[in-house]
Amino acid sequence: MNTPAHLLMGVAACGLPGGKARNAAALAGALIPDATIIAMVAWQGWVVGRTGGQIFGIDYFTAFWQEIFAVSNSVPLFLACAALGLFARLRWAVAFGIAAILHIITDIPLHAGDGHPPFWPFSDWTYVSSFSYWDVRHGANILAPAEFILCLILAAWLWVKFRGLPARLIIALGVLVEATFVFGGEVIYGA
Repeated sequence: MNTPAHLLMGVAACGLPGGKARNAAALAGALIPDATIIAMVAWQGWVVGRTGGQIFGIDYFTAFWQEIFAVSNSVPLFLACAALGLFARLRWAVAFGIAAILHIITDIPLHAGDGHPPFWPFSDWTYVSSFSYWDVRHGANILAPAEFILCLILAAWLWVKFRGLPARLIIALGVLVEATFVFGGEVIYGA
């Protein structure tokens, strides 16, 4: 799934009106599995000067990149965080861990050959799906618009739940960025 979809889903599942620390933790937890990818792609593209084809055709699949992605997509790591949060009665830590786990488990069925090992450090097994949220050869022409519809539903629910202007601006921004990813050409048209 695209990052904005994960953010909306994480806050919908773990957020609470008026719970600033919990909401920030839910956003951070939903973001962290993609944060390493975003940072590495930005560095390689903007600083090193690599093309998208080089980054996603070569760099993304190197052992170094895959090890980093394994850590940031580890269900056991985030489960430990949520469990420690429960033990210490830190609701923000629980929200962080659960939002990250939700991100990871919703990504698993949508990565056709480009997924991550969800049980690191205990296993390097990676599920190879028949479906992809971005690759039209694996159904993205249907899945991407469906993901956008899910985002609209989550945004409508969050709009009712969170009435403050800052929260609503973040919700609207999430939908706008998701629409850009889904309808910007790369996903639907393979451009």
